[in-house]
Amino acid sequence: MCGIFCFSSNEEINSNTGVNGLKKLEYRGYDSFGAFQINNNKENLTKEIGEVEKFSFPEEIKTKYFLSHTRWATHGKVTKENSHPHLSNDSNIIIVHNGIIENFQELKDSLVYKGYKFKSQTDTEVISNLIQEELTTQNNFLQATNKVCKKITGRYSFVAFNVKTKEMIGVRNGSPLIVGKKGNSIFISSDAPAFFDITNTVSYIDDGQIAYINQKLNQNCIFYKLNSLEEIYKKEIKLEIENQKIHKKNFKHYMLKEIMEQKHTIKRAIETNKEAITKLANLINKKKKVYFIGCGTSAFVGQSSKYIFHDIANLKTDFEISSEFKSIQNFIDKDTIVIGLSQSGETIDTIEALEIAKSKGATTACIVNNENSTMFRICDTAIPVKAGTEIAVASTKSTTSKMAILILTAYSCINKQKIGFNELIRNQALINDMLNPGFEEHIIKIAKKFFHHKHMFVIGKGYNFTVALEGALKIKELSYINTQAFQAGELKHGSIALIEKGTPVIAIAPNDCNQNDVLTSAHEIKSRGGVIIGLSENKSEVFDEFIKVPNCKEGNLMAYTIPLQIFSYHLANFNKFNPDKPRNLAKSVTVK
Repeated sequence: MCGIFCFSSNEEINSNTGVNGLKKLEYRGYDSFGAFQINNNKENLTKEIGEVEKFSFPEEIKTKYFLSHTRWATHGKVTKENSHPHLSNDSNIIIVHNGIIENFQELKDSLVYKGYKFKSQTDTEVISNLIQEELTTQNNFLQATNKVCKKITGRYSFVAFNVKTKEMIGVRNGSPLIVGKKGNSIFISSDAPAFFDITNTVSYIDDGQIAYINQKLNQNCIFYKLNSLEEIYKKEIKLEIENQKIHKKNFKHYMLKEIMEQKHTIKRAIETNKEAITKLANLINKKKKVYFIGCGTSAFVGQSSKYIFHDIANLKTDFEISSEFKSIQNFIDKDTIVIGLSQSGETIDTIEALEIAKSKGATTACIVNNENSTMFRICDTAIPVKAGTEIAVASTKSTTSKMAILILTAYSCINKQKIGFNELIRNQALINDMLNPGFEEHIIKIAKKFFHHKHMFVIGKGYNFTVALEGALKIKELSYINTQAFQAGELKHGSIALIEKGTPVIAIAPNDCNQNDVLTSAHEIKSRGGVIIGLSENKSEVFDEFIKVPNCKEGNLMAYTIPLQIFSYHLANFNKFNPDKPRNLAKSVTVK
């Protein structure tokens, strides 16, 4: 969840190069931030609460060694003391860390017994002090760090720096870490785009590996296996850079920009992936069992697959939330394909589920937006979403792109990819027409009427229930309004007791086989005082407010998701919340 950006160089670099890299990782956590650097042989530690976005050092400050971190709090409250970097008791070992040290309390107790003092409530500070302790019996920083890694348990990555020797070490054991290179300067980051302003030459640190950086050596970056310290060769890769697109343009927030980019992203997702989609469809047809997995928004996309493949290809597929996958692992075998859905490709619960699937002999696949991610590299087959970088924490354009890929995959399973492609291109045109200024203005007026409510509900049926789930999540994420989604037919079996006079209820009611059932439920809600916000092709007399959505058939999954994104965005605006950075959230969930 946290973001790490560090560098080691044999020449001085402006400190704001490090700050700017860290700013590109703020989507990973924005509770607090901090940096350590050496300027004119003086050690400087900076820690602040809140976002790094507006922070900078004076332009004249330069350094050869820089460690920085943006935090999503796991252990310890949001305070300066708990912010990274963390120092050892002797201030010689500096640590920035992402992940969880599961046995930190046991290790901390043993260090306290030996006389070590702790300034924070974090698990991170254990690492710095353990390394200090190891260095009391040996002078080898690499071996000491490796020995500490044998003691700690959990999924994590960290960068350690030895102030005396100027050695830097990056360790990956479950959380992402990437090395970037430019000349003799070495950069370490949680995500490659953080150093795209500087270089696109990268080497991936895989799980169970160490990057050892020492500017005194001719080979200033050497890779080793964790535990054995066997030296390994790492290939340098040139990544494609879309850096010029990472800005707001004329939009107030990244989220609104990314919503409006759905005028183009659905078409891009299917145009550039025809061969990969055909390959995935062939794998699905060969397997007896098909499981989709995901978390959050990707979970709802995965849940929609049950309806997509039923309606289009007459195929049975199953879905499981990634974090619950191990509870059904006995059903997984060599006749199974498990397909992971993710924006970041670094979602730890989904990665762990895919690892379980592999251990059971299953084929693995993924549909992800980040082609440079762990998930993309470990799966047997991978489809890039091609939505472009998403900065806003709440996923929008990559969501509908994944939906489009699933729809085209279902058509490909019955050898009708061309028909599916043409239908999706028609959907894209209808969505383009829908996303006009008047459409947004209409939704703004509706949001203005309801932003003050503390509770809302969304109802749908069939695949539109997954739209309702996603809409409810977006409202919760962005505006902090307690919103629940219900299957229209289930409402009367208890949940309708929550309806009182003035309760806003959004009804997802496209012109399909489920429309009458949804409208009947809307009537039942209205008769008990509920206010109905209807999304449909045509206005029903039961709607108190109406948002017109074009009929996109299977593509209604995408078409009805988008107005709920816009509605959620403006609810947040009226409540004066930042829709790009909702409280307590991070875009890439790399801890359990």
